[in-house]
Amino acid sequence: MDNNYQLKIYDEIQKRHQLWKNIANKSGEHNVEDVMIEAWLFTRENWKKSEIFKIDDEEDWKYLYGAIDNKLVKFSEKNTLYTTNFTEPLSYQDS
Repeated sequence: MDNNYQLKIYDEIQKRHQLWKNIANKSGEHNVEDVMIEAWLFTRENWKKSEIFKIDDEEDWKYLYGAIDNKLVKFSEKNTLYTTNFTEPLSYQDS
């Protein structure tokens, strides 16, 4: 993927600012700029194998939004669920 195309992708990501703001708000941990950069990096590094992200394909945008939502919101919520158990004092039984 050449540099000009990567810049076009980032420009288009910025145009869809409200989508990324929704993820940032749901996460409670990330700001919108972090989410947009994560989305851009995902299109470069983790995109479907042997394919490139297509700016004009709404299915690619839906996939990207879902992947970033899963990574920054749903996965984060799952980790929080499991780590909250560690806030209770541990009880040891004598053997």
